[in-house]
Amino acid sequence: AFDSAWFALGDPATLLFTDAVRQEMSRESTPRFVEDEFLLDDFNKWIDLARAPVHARSLLQATDGDLASSYRFREILEPLGLGDELRAALITGRACWGFICLHRELHSPNFTLADAAWLNDLAPIMAA
Repeated sequence: AFDSAWFALGDPATLLFTDAVRQEMSRESTPRFVEDEFLLDDFNKWIDLARAPVHARSLLQATDGDLASSYRFREILEPLGLGDELRAALITGRACWGFICLHRELHSPNFTLADAAWLNDLAPIMAA
């Protein structure tokens, strides 16, 4: 289960977003997410997930259990009332066709390793 989501189509050559859809996410937060993704040093970046052997991971996993060590968590997610996030790069073969991020509310349970494995298994189907 998740409380909000973001999904984007991607350009396999550049790994940039070409179109995106949000569910239960504020439009006003978009520039902050983009700034974090492309200009700041943080955990669980899309490009890193696209190039990693496993293409899905939660922010909790990426920070070794310390969400507060992530700028995105401290400065964007937590003020929005969001907690852990589960991200995946949507890969088929060697091409990345999109990205998905599922969010949980701040006081909801964090994503588990099983959740990440499920999304990792589902991601190629979504990319196809």
